Amino acid sequence: MNAAMRNSRSKLRAKTAVRVFLIGFLVILLGAVVVFLSRGTDRPAAVRPEAKLLTKQKVDVKDDIHFVKDTGGKTILDVRAARNYSDPDGIYHLTGTNDGPDGRVRIESRGRDGRLKFGAAATEVLYNADWTRLVFQGEVEIHLDDLTVKGSSFVYQKGGEVITTNVPAIFESKRFSGDCRRASYNLSDEQLFLEDGIKIVATPWDSDPIPVIITGKSMKYAREFRTGDIRGDVKMVHGRSRGRSRDMFFAEFTDRPGFRFFEFQGGVVIDVDEQPGDRSAGLKAKRPNPAAVPSSDEGLIFFQGGRQHIEAGTVTFVPYGNENGPHYASLRDGGRIEIFDDAGGQTTLEAGEMLFLYNEGWELQNFGLQGRARIRGEAEGRMRLVEAPNFNFNSQDGILLAGGNGAAPARTISGGREMTAESMLINLKNDNFDARGGVKIVSFPQSGEVRDAALFDAGRPMFMTAGFTHYEAGPRRFRLGGRARLWQGRESLEGDDVTIFEETGDLSVLGAVRSVFFQRPKEKDEDQRVEITGDRLDRTSKKGSVIFQGSCSLAIGEMVMKAGRLMLEPGEGKEKYRRILADQQRVIIIQGPNNAQGDRADYDLAENVIVLTGNTVLEDNTKGVVHKDGKLTFHRDDGKILIENKDTERSTTIIKS
Repeated sequence: MNAAMRNSRSKLRAKTAVRVFLIGFLVILLGAVVVFLSRGTDRPAAVRPEAKLLTKQKVDVKDDIHFVKDTGGKTILDVRAARNYSDPDGIYHLTGTNDGPDGRVRIESRGRDGRLKFGAAATEVLYNADWTRLVFQGEVEIHLDDLTVKGSSFVYQKGGEVITTNVPAIFESKRFSGDCRRASYNLSDEQLFLEDGIKIVATPWDSDPIPVIITGKSMKYAREFRTGDIRGDVKMVHGRSRGRSRDMFFAEFTDRPGFRFFEFQGGVVIDVDEQPGDRSAGLKAKRPNPAAVPSSDEGLIFFQGGRQHIEAGTVTFVPYGNENGPHYASLRDGGRIEIFDDAGGQTTLEAGEMLFLYNEGWELQNFGLQGRARIRGEAEGRMRLVEAPNFNFNSQDGILLAGGNGAAPARTISGGREMTAESMLINLKNDNFDARGGVKIVSFPQSGEVRDAALFDAGRPMFMTAGFTHYEAGPRRFRLGGRARLWQGRESLEGDDVTIFEETGDLSVLGAVRSVFFQRPKEKDEDQRVEITGDRLDRTSKKGSVIFQGSCSLAIGEMVMKAGRLMLEPGEGKEKYRRILADQQRVIIIQGPNNAQGDRADYDLAENVIVLTGNTVLEDNTKGVVHKDGKLTFHRDDGKILIENKDTERSTTIIKS
């Protein structure tokens, strides 16, 4: 009885255990089916009919796979891998056979229009079930059409359409390559961000194998527009050339390789040290040969040199220009360029804004300077300075045009002269120049040169004004027109047109000539003022004489002498002139109430005596004719006139004027 009961209880326990086991097995089986179905429901039909659908793949290990994943948004993924499996944490893995170019996992992300957003190759790719996050590991390459980024780890986030890496990466394109510590790429606006220290190696010029190396803190590159900006402590290297700025911007051509422009901003400093023929942002133009220079200042200003120092707030460099435009470089926000030649010469350019245009061979064609501009040339102790509100230069004819106005004129200092005018035109090939509009000149003494000292003291500064001036360096001829005036202290010279021959010291003045100088007669304590006018003045340096011609007039105090010609003979020592000879036409002397005429007059300035001869006539304003045909001697100190008759007895008469 007891044995039967024990046997019955044992059978009951066995049935219960079987029921529990079957219920558990059904629960597990049901859970697996639910999980499988839930994972399969978000996998739409494949885009490519020939590819295997992911929904038909099993979760265990599969080899040599290729499938297309429609993420349900704007992106379709094409996936190729050697192996696909999931781990216990529910993370899916794609792996390749090796790290070689053909052995890695390959994924392409395309829009629904078929346009490639990015391509990726990696040793391994990890992704979640809904493909919203992909992690690329190992030997990773992200291909963005014209740009490739390489590193050891990248993450793709579907929500932000962003690929990021927080480990060092390198990048490559047709024209530049480099590296950074962190990077991200936004697939929506196609912008690449490089951070935490970047380095770029670029080759802007087809014929120049020397790369430009640029470093900075960060970089943003817009792939669609092929533009980029580098921020923070930017530094540049090209061969022996160096540069730095706060930021830098660049743009590539969208339809062909090459850079459209570079722009450096914020405290730009560039030291150019290029060999002849190198392509650079420096100025290049032919410099005159100093050995063939007829003027001492030619060649002081030049725009070619192997070494250049550039400073500006902003520098823009366009190496190719547009299809019809020239190459150019511009400096803004206060530019300064120092150009050095091998002989020790230096040219310095300064302006608020600068623009330089080049031809295809990178030879300087034209440039313009705006805003308080100045150009300074120095060599072997000589200096040439030109300042103006604006400059324009044409290299073909070598013409430098300095433009100004009445309130802000152009100014130059050259060869001992300081000049201001509303505009100046300087020929840097032959050193000729023109100045127009309110010309003012200060001429300083130059050792061993005659120059402007024809009627003035060579050891003191001389001042000049004119409507315009023209200088020819070959014959060293200096002309002032438009009513010129030269003066030194109390003494002056005026005329419609003045020409100074620097080589000889000769002088020519035309039109309404007027000269004023002071001379002290013997036994006198005061200088007497001498004023001479005429139609023309000529000075010859060999004789040192000065000749006035045509309707001449000499005035000293109350005495006036008129003649067709007045010739001033040089004096000795402190004497400017020894005597004045008057002839041609009738010589007229007016002194007090007396009026005398003759053919010739000899005025001894030291003795202050005038001798009038040749058909002389003396008239008194109240008495009429006093004397005819003799010699008249005027003693200017006491006002007496000595009359010597022409007859044999030579009787004399003295009258008081």
